[in-house]
Amino acid sequence: MRALYPEYGRAKVGDQKIGQILAAAALGDDGVWPCVPVREVLEEIGSPDIATGMGIGVYNVRGICVRGEGGAQERELAAKCHTWSQQLAFEYPYVSNLVEQIATKYERQAVCEDSEAAVRRRLRY
Repeated sequence: MRALYPEYGRAKVGDQKIGQILAAAALGDDGVWPCVPVREVLEEIGSPDIATGMGIGVYNVRGICVRGEGGAQERELAAKCHTWSQQLAFEYPYVSNLVEQIATKYERQAVCEDSEAAVRRRLRY
């Protein structure tokens, strides 16, 4: 199917959509995300647009969540991604980098949530 994307001028968005779908992949039997078949496909293709789509998809798959004060939830997700990235680094370096980028995104989001919480606290007083 990817072969048809350039013909219709949809290579970039097509790969991003594939990435969004792959973002819902299950954990592997080793407890690391994504599962082995997805890791192998990502390593083989190495598409930056699929990686972008996975980043978007991971963020969106989270859906609506109840917020606590600050960015603790995002830091927890970032820590999980850092651990997975380290576990993937030797055998799946491309996927390891992709998961590390997702961790970095969660860390940035945690800082934003901390800032918003601080503003809310100041406005209360």
